Amino acid sequence: MIGVRPGRNDLGGYLYGVSPPDNPQVKEIRCVVLPPQWDTHETVHLPNILPEHESFKDMEPLGWIHTQPNELPQLSPQDITTHAKIMNDHASWNGEKTIVITCSFTSGSASLKAHKLTPTGYDWGYAPSHYEKVQLDVRHDVDMKYDLILSDPKEFYHEIHRPSHFMNFSNEEN
Repeated sequence: MIGVRPGRNDLGGYLYGVSPPDNPQVKEIRCVVLPPQWDTHETVHLPNILPEHESFKDMEPLGWIHTQPNELPQLSPQDITTHAKIMNDHASWNGEKTIVITCSFTSGSASLKAHKLTPTGYDWGYAPSHYEKVQLDVRHDVDMKYDLILSDPKEFYHEIHRPSHFMNFSNEEN
C-alpha cells in the first residue's frame, strides 16, 4: 500500500483472513482488497457494497486498513464513523472481530496501529446527530457494482490511471 498510495492522500482496503485451526483467537490476514474509492489527506471513502470474489469467499472479514500521512495518538473521528457505518450496513462485520488498522508514515518508516471499536464508539460514530450531508460536486456512486482482479495494484502514476494525459501526448505528437 505504501508504493501505490496517491501522494499524501489515504488509500484504503478491506482485510480478509482466517484463524489457524489450533488457535481461534489469532487472525491471519490473507487478502487486502483495494476497491474503487476516493480520498483526501484526512479520510478514504469506500463503496457501500462489500467486495465478493472466489479467492476470499471462505475467509472472514477482519476489518479495514488505510494509510495516513501522519500518526495520530487515537483513532480519528472519520475512521470511527467509517467503521461504524460498515458494521451497521453489513451483518458479517462483527464488532468483536473487525478492526481498523492505520498505516502512518513517519521519517523513513511506517507505523501500524490496530483499533477495535467499542459499543460506545459505535453508537457515537453512527449517531446521525453528529453529521449532516452537504452537496458535493464529485461523482462517486457508493452503490456501484465493481469487479475484482487478483493482482498487485499499479503504482499511483501508472498510465492506466491517467488515460487523458496519454491521449494528450499522442494528440500533441500528431
